[in-house]
Amino acid sequence: MSTSEWYDSLTELYNRQGILDVLHDLINGAQRYKQDLSVSLLDIDHFKSINERYGQFTGDSVIENVAKIAYRNIRASDTVGRYGGDEFLIILPRANLYSAKVSAERMRATIENADMKDSADNIFRVTVSQGLSCLEQGDDTRSLVARAEEALQRAKKNGGNRVEM
Repeated sequence: MSTSEWYDSLTELYNRQGILDVLHDLINGAQRYKQDLSVSLLDIDHFKSINERYGQFTGDSVIENVAKIAYRNIRASDTVGRYGGDEFLIILPRANLYSAKVSAERMRATIENADMKDSADNIFRVTVSQGLSCLEQGDDTRSLVARAEEALQRAKKNGGNRVEM
């Protein structure tokens, strides 16, 4: 696979395969050296209604803006990638669940307070939900991300604009 196949053209972040490959390698290292590793699965709340209300171009702009905010608000050792349509996976090496939650809450608040614009330059706001999980003995990429997905679903079920572990 060439490196261009690892990147998402809209956000210029890793795409799903790229971010999962990075996670796989980081899990191996964390297990080998007995280090903490956490992941956050971030999802834009009510994204379908953003597309319906403002149109696809504005929806793409929201995804781009959330990607930029996420990238600017992670540590140099962290990695973020586009996991799916409006979902991002953030990998936090050497971060336990507590420090991951602090980081996720900061990210959630930053996105909530960011101005988004539609095609007529009207300003609106978006919120995100996040699900966190921390590497446990015996985990692989699939099990670690599955727990983050379960936590994300709880965050959405509990009203969104929140972080669940």
